[in-house]
Amino acid sequence: MVRNRMALLVFMGFSLSSLNVVGQAVWQVQKKPAAIQVDGFVQEWDAVTGLALQAGAPGVRAEAITQADDVSVVAKAAWDQENLYVALEWKDNTWDIERVLRQQAVWLTPQQQRRERMLFYDYLKFQMTDVEFDYLLWLSPRIENRGPFSWSRLLSGAKRMERATSPPAISARQQDGTATVEILLPWRELKTKPKAGKTLPLTLLVADSDLPGKPLELKLSQLKSLVWDGVIKLAE
Repeated sequence: MVRNRMALLVFMGFSLSSLNVVGQAVWQVQKKPAAIQVDGFVQEWDAVTGLALQAGAPGVRAEAITQADDVSVVAKAAWDQENLYVALEWKDNTWDIERVLRQQAVWLTPQQQRRERMLFYDYLKFQMTDVEFDYLLWLSPRIENRGPFSWSRLLSGAKRMERATSPPAISARQQDGTATVEILLPWRELKTKPKAGKTLPLTLLVADSDLPGKPLELKLSQLKSLVWDGVIKLAE
């Protein structure tokens, strides 16, 4: 009886673990259409299915954002053997654009708590991981000739040692109240080889500020964000 009970517990644990993996949100990323160019214009992405980042969208966790028209981003991606391509269509009812350098990325609150400074402005966080790397990119759109601002870092190997990497190619534009951004990320920079069926854990976070020009201390209680956690899957 005890042996059967133990076997049942092991089976239940395995089943729950498998359910957790299978239950992850999956973003299917198709092969790159020939027309795509990294120039900030996104019309050639019209046939590519997008991932909606907005309040109420499936799989999106909204922090202090209740209205879909407050901020929204439609993210699209494609791949080939050389690069991962990402396109963003970004809408915001109030823009707050500021350059944050890598060495300024952490801000200490009056209570001496560490906060990511990018969360106090309009930024998007793109973090992709694998067994051999952890890649992080923060970027802002280009609004009224300011931006895009970005910085990235790459941790490599089992010990996650930081390694020098070239910044991705980024092109950004603004038209009719919508900011568009295109990103080209070479696979060689990540030291990984793409193939159909490959999955990579990914976190997308959209930070939204409606208080341009205000000090961080006043923004601290008004932080807002959208978060999507899942995996990207390289499809045929």
